[in-house]
Amino acid sequence: WICFVIVFLAILGLFRLIHWLMVTKLLTWMKNRHGWIEFFYNLISQISVWVFVAFAIAYASAILSISRPNSKFIELLPALAILFQLGLWGKPLILFLIERHIEKQHSPEARVQTLMLFEPLKIMFLVIFWALITVIALGNLGYNISALLTGLGVGGVAVALAVQNIPVSYT
Repeated sequence: WICFVIVFLAILGLFRLIHWLMVTKLLTWMKNRHGWIEFFYNLISQISVWVFVAFAIAYASAILSISRPNSKFIELLPALAILFQLGLWGKPLILFLIERHIEKQHSPEARVQTLMLFEPLKIMFLVIFWALITVIALGNLGYNISALLTGLGVGGVAVALAVQNIPVSYT
C-alpha cells in the first residue's frame, strides 16, 4: 500500500503540474483576447480535482498491477470522471453558446426576444445534457440502457410537440 500511495501521489502531482502549466499558458494567450480562448481558459481552470484523483488511482493501480475484486470499477473510474467533468462543463458551454448567439443580434428588440426565447430552452438543454451524461455513465457501468433510451426518445417527442409553438409566439 505504501508503494501505491507513493505512485498515486506522484501521478497526481504530475497531473496537477500539467494542469497548472496549461492554465498559465492559456492565461498568457488570453491577454487582450476574448471569446473562445477565454472560454477554454475558464473550462480548463475549472477541472475538478476529483478527475485527477480518479486518473491517478486508475494509473497507479495499473502500474502496480493491483488486482482486487473491484478492479472493474477502477478501470471505469477515468471514464466516469470524464463524464462527470463533461457534465460540469455543460452549463458553461450552453451559456457561452447562447451569449454568442445573443451578441450576434443587432437590434435591442431582437436581443430581448432571443433572451426570452432561450431562458426556458436553457433549462431544457441542461436537462437533456445531463440525461445524456447519465445514460452514457449507466451504459459504461454495464446497465442495459435500451429501455431508458426508448423512454427518453418518447419524452423527447412529447417535449418537442409541447414547445413547437413557443418560437412562433415571439415573432
